[in-house]
Amino acid sequence: MNAVVTGTIKTLRAFSDSAFVASRLFVITTAIFFSASFATFGLDGPSVELQPARDLACNDTHESCKDFDAIVFVHGIYGDEETFKSKDTGFDWPAEIPATIDGRAVDVFVVDYYTELIDWSAKSKDTTFATVAEGMFTALKPLRQREYRSIGFVAHSLGGNFVSAYLLTVKAARSTSGLAQHAFAITLATPVMGSQIANMAGLLKTLLGMNDSLLSDLKEGTSLQSFLKDVRRKLKGRAALFGCRDVNLHAAIETLPLAGIAVVEPESAAAPVASLVSSPVMRFDRDHSSIAKPVDQNDEVYVWAAELMQTEYERIGTWEENHPMNSPNRYCEDVPFKKE
Repeated sequence: MNAVVTGTIKTLRAFSDSAFVASRLFVITTAIFFSASFATFGLDGPSVELQPARDLACNDTHESCKDFDAIVFVHGIYGDEETFKSKDTGFDWPAEIPATIDGRAVDVFVVDYYTELIDWSAKSKDTTFATVAEGMFTALKPLRQREYRSIGFVAHSLGGNFVSAYLLTVKAARSTSGLAQHAFAITLATPVMGSQIANMAGLLKTLLGMNDSLLSDLKEGTSLQSFLKDVRRKLKGRAALFGCRDVNLHAAIETLPLAGIAVVEPESAAAPVASLVSSPVMRFDRDHSSIAKPVDQNDEVYVWAAELMQTEYERIGTWEENHPMNSPNRYCEDVPFKKE
């Protein structure tokens, strides 16, 4: 494989960790155009995978996971398993979630999805927002079928939008009680009204002759972003209507630019969800990449999220006192739960 191409792919695969100014993107593009080969590598196509971040507490020896909770980490656009791992200390956030929270065992998973930017051998292929959202619904089916007491999320950047779309899919396919099996979503630098980085990266994709709908979905002013904001509002209202356990939203945003670029503007990530979150929107002096990479368990982002998880599991425990897991109304007072 051409060395220039190899180095370029490594750079682009880490795109969510290292945003470049326009001139550097132009240099990358030029290098690719003059490389000798494009068709010797790539993925088989878009896919969504769910992997445990560590050994499972609810393993195959348990008939169901009603006495366990699950947390799912979802990376952002062009992220990967390194998204939540500190390069400085090696601290792996998903793997370092406490084994028990509020006295309950917690299993942790990581969702990974691939996009066309790293699949140079197939320019006709495209990963759409709907493709990944539907893939998440399929990938998380084992968690729903195993009947975890709750499923929570920690999502970075575009991953937060995928969680919203996933929850809407669950509502459509599994009813309100199926939705209420999910407990919370903690989002980190998730764009609601668009992301500047998508506009800039879109220029790169145009020059390369590729069509990546994930980038289009993130562009400033797209209707998808407004739609997802509306989804969050409606899902919250449905829980109240049917007396269901709510899916709480918590949000944090970055205040520092990445390589001089404001990847997600504060007004994009904070203001539109101010009326929907269950706790104040937090602002951290981090950039778009480092906000998802706590360096250790004393890191302010880790501490903030850990306190939210503790509060959420206390809330779930209180709910369970009046709605036992063996009851058909375990998640909604007015809608019985049906096993998937």
